[in-house]
Amino acid sequence: MIVKLNSEEVTICHIIGRIKAEAAKIANYKDCMIAEKGQKQKDNADAGFEGFMAELAFAKHFNIYPELKIFGGGCDGVLGKYRYDIKATPYKTGHLTCKKKETNNVDIYVMAIIDVVDKSVNFKGYAFYNNLRQEKYLRKEGGYEQAYWMPQDDLIRFKCDE
Repeated sequence: MIVKLNSEEVTICHIIGRIKAEAAKIANYKDCMIAEKGQKQKDNADAGFEGFMAELAFAKHFNIYPELKIFGGGCDGVLGKYRYDIKATPYKTGHLTCKKKETNNVDIYVMAIIDVVDKSVNFKGYAFYNNLRQEKYLRKEGGYEQAYWMPQDDLIRFKCDE
């Protein structure tokens, strides 16, 4: 499922990303992003931009309003009866990741691959909370702490991709 954003929507993503980064700096929020193996971790402004780009594209596709909270944690929104958390990466071979100590106030995790040049977001699929948080996906690599890493082949595809 690929969602294209227009220039105005991308500008909004940059603004929200900068606001989130500044708020995190003021609050001394610890940078806990997970980086793919061999890749440099993003700074908060880039990560905020990419994250909100995925959130806005998801909301646009499902015709819902994006969550505009400044501080992370918890779900990014609600679709039907499911609380979702979108995990964005610019790496086409990326994994769906979540930190080991994240709380269970999310029902599904959605994986998004960001293409800034094309202004598009490719939603590769999703996993239910208990499916992602299995011992076989747990590893410590490229980040600051243990995390769950689910390969794209194990994700549930969106029905519009079938």
